[in-house]
Amino acid sequence: MTRRSPLRRYKPQRMWRSHLYIREHRQVRDMTLTELAKRIGKSKGLVSQIENGHCGASPETLEDIAKLFGLAHVGQLFEPPAPKGFKRQMIIVPDNTR
Repeated sequence: MTRRSPLRRYKPQRMWRSHLYIREHRQVRDMTLTELAKRIGKSKGLVSQIENGHCGASPETLEDIAKLFGLAHVGQLFEPPAPKGFKRQMIIVPDNTR
């Protein structure tokens, strides 16, 4: 019987299997799947599986994609891209319900 080492290497969890708008962001920028994969250093197959929701993406991969697309944060990958000529704005208003 073998014992597991208490210093097992940490394996990051794959997360965020909800709908990502990676394909839509990529198409707005006229970027191919192959080009996206090459620029973030991942395989075309992995990026395709992430786009289709067949596998989860690591936080690092999503950060690389968001940075490549020029997004302010990873959360914007969960929103459809703004139409050409527009940009997204977030407005915070005070809560006057008290």
